[in-house]
This record gives sequence, C-alpha cells and structure tokens, in this order.
Amino acid sequence: MLPTALCLCPVVLSSLFLSAWCWCLRARLQALARVSLLDPLTGLPNGLLFEAERWPAAVRSSLPLAVLFVDLDHLKLHNDRYGRLDGDRYIVRATALLRQACRRGVDPIFRLYTAGDEFAVLLFGDDALHSSTVAQHILCALVREHISASIGVAWTRATDHRLRASLLEVAEQAMRRAKGKGKGRVEAVEIPAKAPSGSTAVPEPIDDELTGRIAPTNRPSA
Repeated sequence: MLPTALCLCPVVLSSLFLSAWCWCLRARLQALARVSLLDPLTGLPNGLLFEAERWPAAVRSSLPLAVLFVDLDHLKLHNDRYGRLDGDRYIVRATALLRQACRRGVDPIFRLYTAGDEFAVLLFGDDALHSSTVAQHILCALVREHISASIGVAWTRATDHRLRASLLEVAEQAMRRAKGKGKGRVEAVEIPAKAPSGSTAVPEPIDDELTGRIAPTNRPSA
C-alpha cells in the first residue's frame, strides 16, 4: 500500500499544480479581456467592443433601433483652463449621469474614443420610437449638474441592414448640427423604413424639429 501511495503523490501534486496554473491563466485572460473591452477612465464598454460586436448585432436585429450620439460641450475649455485632470473628472461625472439617466443592462452606453468625449447609446424596440424624449431626459440630467452636451439622435423602424447601418453616421451629423445651433440641445432624425417607390438609394432622413426645452420622461427606471 505504501509504495502505491508514494507513486500517486507526484500525480496528485502535478494535478494540483496544473489546476492552479489553469486558474491563474483564466484569471489573467479575463483581466486582459476587461482591459481590452472597457474604457480605463469611465469603465464603459469601449469603441472596440462597439464596432466589433455590439453595433453589428444591432444592425442585424429586426427591432426598431435608435442611436444617441452624445458629445460633451466645453471639454477643451476645462482642459485649457483647469488642466487635463479636471477634464477627466468632467468626463467621469458625465458618465455617472449617463448611467443614471439610462436603464442599467437595457440601454448600452459606450465611450467611443479613449481620448475623446463622445458617447453612443443604443435603444431598441419601443424605446427607439421615443428616442427623442430619452435624449432630452439625458440632456436634462446633465444640465442639472452643470454639464452641457450636444446630442444627435437617429432612429428607424427599418429592418434593411443598409438603412440601419447608416444610423450612426446620421446621428453624428445631427450632433454636429446641434453644436452649430448653439450646443446644449438635441437634434433628432428619422430614417424612413422604405426607400421611395422605384428607388434603390438610401432615403433621405426626416428631421424631427425639437425645441430647446427639456421635457420630462415617464420611462421606467432601472
């Protein structure tokens, strides 16, 4: 019995060592995945995850879809006047407010560029159909804490992939129009579900004129 037990000891020790090594490797791979997919400053999913996975999945979905392109105003002013660290704090505060204004686990938020102040929010289904109200709700939450933002909204009921794929660019263009009209406002655009009869081109978006007034929303909270 004793020789047999002695023979088994190296096998048991090797198995334990291999299990510990696999556990450490798994933990390191998970840590690397978090680093590569999450923005280091805000903890939000980053642009890499958005472009490689979440946005293509949203385009393939058949649900109504909306993109909110959020760009913080006056970040350069904060950086120039108070330093880069204050600018980072400005972004972190805005991120916390975005998270509070959106429903956790339902409305995904992304920081698109590590060195930038641009965010994207995706809305699906009935929420997409009321995306203008959602955007105004977000803007109101930011304004209450003295943070200004220009928000471009693009939404559609279309299931055609080409139409849905154009939403991101349309939302960014709408955001730039909001900045051009004085910042701190929402510009919304609807992409019609179908092209005009006999046309194969992507239809022109329909501007949804919004007042600068911030409207409350009755969306359920997270």
